[in-house]
Amino acid sequence: MGNQAKTKEITAEELIAVLKWTPQTYRIELGNYGGEVYCGRVDRKVYDYFKANNIDLDEYNGDWDNELDVPDDMQPFPPGSPYECDDLIHASGATMDDGNSVQVFDEKGNVVWECQLTRAELEAEGVEVEEDEEFYVDEIPDGGVAFWGAQGEKGLLFGGEIELKEPFDPKKLKLTYSDADGWHLCHGVVYDGDDIDNNDISTTGKWGESKWLLGGDEEAYDPEESYDVPATGPSPDDWERSPKFKFKKHKPVHVGWYNAIWSNYGTTYGTLYWDGENFVEYNYGKPTVITGVDTWSGYNWDTSSWVNQPPAPPEAECKNCHWIGNRDDMEDTDDGYQCPECHSGYDHLEWISYDPDSKEGLANRDKYCKPWDPVVSLERIVLAKEQEKEASWPF
Repeated sequence: MGNQAKTKEITAEELIAVLKWTPQTYRIELGNYGGEVYCGRVDRKVYDYFKANNIDLDEYNGDWDNELDVPDDMQPFPPGSPYECDDLIHASGATMDDGNSVQVFDEKGNVVWECQLTRAELEAEGVEVEEDEEFYVDEIPDGGVAFWGAQGEKGLLFGGEIELKEPFDPKKLKLTYSDADGWHLCHGVVYDGDDIDNNDISTTGKWGESKWLLGGDEEAYDPEESYDVPATGPSPDDWERSPKFKFKKHKPVHVGWYNAIWSNYGTTYGTLYWDGENFVEYNYGKPTVITGVDTWSGYNWDTSSWVNQPPAPPEAECKNCHWIGNRDDMEDTDDGYQCPECHSGYDHLEWISYDPDSKEGLANRDKYCKPWDPVVSLERIVLAKEQEKEASWPF
């Protein structure tokens, strides 16, 4: 005789219970924290190229158009597609810990069963839990290189439905998870042998990570620690900001940072570095010459030394008594600033414009701005030396 399929015998009471039960659609949800992780092997020469060119992984991840000009044979994955480097592991789902839960809802939205999303709690409820994928960083051999990318998410990590002809039974539930270097992500839900599709994910990003993994004791390079970008100072206030100059007619005299408008890739406003010959933009430490500069502006004084900075002019004038002074000299009340002389309110104070591109601003410069004062400069030098001495004084 051939093998015959065994049929499960049920009692009459069980059969009646099944026949009386109205089929229902149950909903299973997993949350609240989780994410996605992917990790894959990378050729050593690719890593060496990224290191030699000081390329930041986060920048390359978002470089869809390959503006970094990474050659095809030096790409760990297509630009902007880090998730394609995943031959070691690729997993997503809810984190298996006591901060998460699995809930089952009936058609009316009532919770019919819930449990913490931990292996111990689930198995205590009769739920089968199985690990089906595992990767640990220490598996990378000496001299080997891998790319690791991950994102953390908060919200609904799994939402699926199943139609049952009998009440939900947690003992028929099975959850599968991946172990990504200790990060357990639950990604599979099975009920009574049937896979439940995850067709409802609603999350917000919490964090992201991209890094090189090296075998042995070797440490990966960090481009943030090797950026060679000229130091910048504070942006100039209106009273010390120069007018806008047309770059085709006027070039900066001093090396340094300037506000500029350029049109290499559409109109862009920002700061560029004048190296004496070209305006340069720095992206993650990599300089790029900007040729489409339209206008630029900087300070109206020689910034080769901050001692050269002229004294700040007054900020406001009272229209009532014609007091002239600075904000720090005003009375700061619950109703706003007031004139310290006649106590007029804020609406009587007129702020003095020093806009270098307006006639009013230029007239106020001639009227209120003082030239560089060698006495004030000397005082600044003495003060700076005293502060330097105090900073180095042993405690």
